[in-house]
Amino acid sequence: MWTFPLFQALASFEQPPARARATNSRPLSRHHRNPKDPHQAARIKAAQMKRSRKEERRCLTTAKSFLNNPTILRVLPLSPLSPMEQMDQEIAAKIKEVGLRERAVMRQVRGLVRRRVYADIVKYMHEDSDWVGDLRIDESPGGEEVDLNEYAFKRAYIHQTVNGGYSGDDYAGHIWIPLNAGKYLHFHYNC
Repeated sequence: MWTFPLFQALASFEQPPARARATNSRPLSRHHRNPKDPHQAARIKAAQMKRSRKEERRCLTTAKSFLNNPTILRVLPLSPLSPMEQMDQEIAAKIKEVGLRERAVMRQVRGLVRRRVYADIVKYMHEDSDWVGDLRIDESPGGEEVDLNEYAFKRAYIHQTVNGGYSGDDYAGHIWIPLNAGKYLHFHYNC
């Protein structure tokens, strides 16, 4: 059944009594139906479609009358979220916040370097790493300097730790990529 409070209230909303069917629109009994007759099958299908459209219109009319009644809306209880739903909402909000913060950092990086350097930074960040996160701009690097002549930024500072993992050859650490104006893009990686 429906899980949203509005739909639950709609389901409990009193329905007007259904009108009696006209005698000429009565469906054929099972003795009079011929499944091999394509014309009769088409008529039956059309009648079923008409009934389903009529039911849809009736539901929409009921929903509109329900929503236009302010007294019903005022007494609708809001169902409290379960602890799992609350936790899911908190996690989604944190993910969104982190994403916004990291996009802001990358906009700053884009403003500090040339287009080719920016493209190489993005390529380097996502080329070998399974996960990159915790982006920020620092004033000084950490780790050991490594020459990266194949990229436009030519060097980076890497502090790497053995992470172990299931296979024993996973690595993680921090990377600082030099930008202009004495600043460094600092991020955490895991591969």
